[in-house]
Amino acid sequence: MKLIVRVPIFMFVTLLFCEHLFAQTPNNGKFVLLPEVPVAVALNAPVVASGTEASDVDASLYTIFNNFGKKPNCYDNEGWVVSGKDSSLGYSQYIAMRFTPKADATVTELKLALFRTTDKPGGAVISLNEDMGNQPGNPLHTWVTSKLGNSGKLPCVYTMVKSKHGLPVREGAQYWVVAAATGTEMDGWIFTYKGTTGNFAYNYDDEGWKIENSNLSVFAVLGTR
Repeated sequence: MKLIVRVPIFMFVTLLFCEHLFAQTPNNGKFVLLPEVPVAVALNAPVVASGTEASDVDASLYTIFNNFGKKPNCYDNEGWVVSGKDSSLGYSQYIAMRFTPKADATVTELKLALFRTTDKPGGAVISLNEDMGNQPGNPLHTWVTSKLGNSGKLPCVYTMVKSKHGLPVREGAQYWVVAAATGTEMDGWIFTYKGTTGNFAYNYDDEGWKIENSNLSVFAVLGTR
């Protein structure tokens, strides 16, 4: 496995890592690190997380936001790294994707193409946040889960968290779905199948949120009206 670090003036440094850094891709996994931008990970083998296939959506729920592709092309095989401070990456990196409801609604479920990329799990942290100055603000709710898969053969699966009582969101207001990690956790939040780009936020080593325009990760926000 290789860790490829890009530095200014087109200098390249390649570091060899232990083959077990990624459970799914012991030979082909890689990180690409650019100055002042978040880290991405390539997953070249199928992955499975808790949940069911992306096409198996409860028809009774209202779709507030959804950028999953249609089966079998639900998402790409690359995504942004979400890591804890004690991960093999050596620092924390949190990722946040934004959405704007087209109508007042109540969020009851979040589905993310978020998968574990290490054999040394810690804990994944997912939250639904308000907007504060075009970046993630106060969380409306936070979920801590260890139910992320390591490997498998089924396409179009996802990680899911639910709100028992529901979380109200307003038409036209911007919100954020945030993926973070604790301890040794290191996950990959996978890009859209079509390679959709746009603004999202990342927090590198607890230095605060920054906005980047690049590949967007896959998620769905479901609930009721």
